[in-house]
Amino acid sequence: MSSIATEREILDSLSENLRAQGYDVYRQPSASTLPGFMKGYIPDAVAYRDDRNLAIEIVDNQQNRTQKLKTISELFQSDPKWDLRIVYTNSVSVPDPVITESTMTLRSTIEQIDELLADGQVAMANVVGFACLEAIARKLSTTNISRPQRPISVIEALTSQGYLQQDEADDLRRLAAARNTYVHGGLGLVIDPTDVSKLAEILKRLIEEAATEPA
Repeated sequence: MSSIATEREILDSLSENLRAQGYDVYRQPSASTLPGFMKGYIPDAVAYRDDRNLAIEIVDNQQNRTQKLKTISELFQSDPKWDLRIVYTNSVSVPDPVITESTMTLRSTIEQIDELLADGQVAMANVVGFACLEAIARKLSTTNISRPQRPISVIEALTSQGYLQQDEADDLRRLAAARNTYVHGGLGLVIDPTDVSKLAEILKRLIEEAATEPA
């Protein structure tokens, strides 16, 4: 049975979706970076885009915060470029844990990525690549990934644990955005096969690291 998502998991999901829509997302912003109309209110996260800005408030359904939220909402009436987005934790579920794939299965999947690239199916190779990246991350001992994750969350986990260099993480973030565009209907998207080849090389390195880690 699925459990209720934590605030961090909700923000991970929202951040990825908003970045795919062209927003720059910042969690726990400082008061000095916020506009004056917020009058000391500090949201859980903010998202900026040229045409629109968002303040994100994560709320537990069990909390009786109706009046407080009404007061906060009224602040945003003074600036049409800002919107308040309220997300209730009880309305967001976390998928059940998934199994950890074998090293043999992962190596076979990486070979499939190379085959897809050779056949010119670059976008599909990218999709399979990110599925494989998450599966490998689940095998690495320090990432603590047990449930399905957004691609950006996987990249951040691997980077924070030292498995990815910053330039690699930057490349993967761009590919993750392309992956999201494709799986959500952007079938005409053109992806540079060289970039996906780099993803495949990263996967090959990571699977060897996972295979040599102590059980």
